[in-house]
Amino acid sequence: MNTPIFSPGLTSQVSGSKRASWGLFADFNREQLAVFTEIASTLFRNGEAMRKIQQQAAHQASLRHEAATKKLRANCTPTDLLGIQSDLLRFDAAEASQYWLQLAATAQQAQAEIMTCTSHMPDSPLSNNLQSTLNAFQATLPLVNGFVTRKPSSTVE
Repeated sequence: MNTPIFSPGLTSQVSGSKRASWGLFADFNREQLAVFTEIASTLFRNGEAMRKIQQQAAHQASLRHEAATKKLRANCTPTDLLGIQSDLLRFDAAEASQYWLQLAATAQQAQAEIMTCTSHMPDSPLSNNLQSTLNAFQATLPLVNGFVTRKPSSTVE
């Protein structure tokens, strides 16, 4: 007599083949949980990287504007005033583009890592279909990083 699968004495009453299928099901769930946990770790790690980029950009802008404030508080001619304003505008625009490029590169890196995490699933349709996309995606990372490493040549003094 076979007992229903969801009975309290499952392990002692279920036949060997049913027990093996439950083991496979449990392994699949464990593997899914491992992948999702790896994805969460990737998101948190890249969130920290983005926060650091934001903090560095704010710090650089603070220093630049503090230096401009000191110049503006001193005696300056209208030509100096125009020069200070144009320098601030130029460097703020350059730093803003640098900031967005760094955030985009970090987001792209996170996306590539997440795609790698999903390809770890055994016999997953995603693991087979995403491999070529993942390779193309990772090939673009050095191109983006080449733009990100550039800095403005001088700062407001």
